[in-house]
Amino acid sequence: MSLLVIKLLFIKVWKIFSGRNDKTVKRATLFGIVTSLFMGINLSMGVRAQETPANQVLKFSFEKDVQKWQAIGTDLTTATLAHATDPAHVHGGSGALQYNYKIHEGEKSGAFGAILVGKLAKMKTLRIWVQPDHNTVIGVILQERDGGRYMGFAYVNADKWNEMRFAVEDFILSTNPGDPKDPDGKLDIEQVDSIAVTDYSQWLAGGGKGELQEKLFPYRRGDHVMYLDDVEALTDVQPELTPKKGEDTVVDSLERPQPSWVPLGSVKMLSIEESKPLKGKSLKIEYKVTPDMFGAVTKNLTRPLFTQNDKIGFSVASLKPIRLLVQVEDRQGGRYNTTLNLLGDSDPREVIIAWKELSIAPDSKTKVSLDPAKIVRLFFMDITGAIDTVTQENTLWINSLRSVH
Repeated sequence: MSLLVIKLLFIKVWKIFSGRNDKTVKRATLFGIVTSLFMGINLSMGVRAQETPANQVLKFSFEKDVQKWQAIGTDLTTATLAHATDPAHVHGGSGALQYNYKIHEGEKSGAFGAILVGKLAKMKTLRIWVQPDHNTVIGVILQERDGGRYMGFAYVNADKWNEMRFAVEDFILSTNPGDPKDPDGKLDIEQVDSIAVTDYSQWLAGGGKGELQEKLFPYRRGDHVMYLDDVEALTDVQPELTPKKGEDTVVDSLERPQPSWVPLGSVKMLSIEESKPLKGKSLKIEYKVTPDMFGAVTKNLTRPLFTQNDKIGFSVASLKPIRLLVQVEDRQGGRYNTTLNLLGDSDPREVIIAWKELSIAPDSKTKVSLDPAKIVRLFFMDITGAIDTVTQENTLWINSLRSVH
């Protein structure tokens, strides 16, 4: 309601009462009417201010409580949820969800929110803000009713609010032992009945596999806390992660706020940067190698991206001279790799690798020839420390990762 309309209403009310003789009654009644008028205006403005945005399908803001979210997991004495109100741990408004948990052998948990089936039918983007207490990988899980369990991955930084954005196509069917089977093998967003958020370090670091496990996944074990806020399902469309670029198909366009890669070994930090030495957005990997420790990253493919006639292409630069192992893994656990020598000095290099250049890795679960259509995972690993018996800090940049047709 405009100020002009308010003014006209006020004048009209005044004229109605100005003809009466009882000034006390007149003033009191006029005051009551005008007060009610302004209260109604303020109320209507408040209602409009709180109306759901047109692009919002669903939101958990955790303003007053945990909104019926629950802790799920193998040990609910250590995995708990609470309502946080400390401004240091609230992203927006006055409240957030506090998730307490452990990284420990045999313990896996998450924060779980139920959703009405069909509620997410129009969702194109899932946006979540998260504040963990250590650098880690967040797993976001969408569960279909009577269907599969789909996961999206995001690397996030400690003690700050990280924005995570996922398109529907960013979620990958989980095929771990005990996961439900999916009838059609694709995410049916209209059938999703829950969202869960977990620290994926629990799955990576809690296996109890001994020294090798410690080297692969050196995540900080013990008690942890993570804060979640402003969980939103939106109709906004995200840029494609695997778009066509000329005749090639991009494997990761890096068009998200968060890296979707998992760090291994001695990686200290992952980030997406748009600066030299490579052109455009790059995955920046900071790590330290020693004779018995490597730095590596891995990525799960969201769908089959390679054929027998393709090659792997990417741009890469290294701060220091290194030996870079490039490896692919198929859905049967077959691993195939080759090693590149990078000169350092942040010198950009364009790389194209044909399948015949890859050898069966010593740790491959199969010894059959590679079928590129079955590749589900990629690895980049600095093995300089072990090969050359050196200890050094390094930064590696990778972009333009693609299937060369």
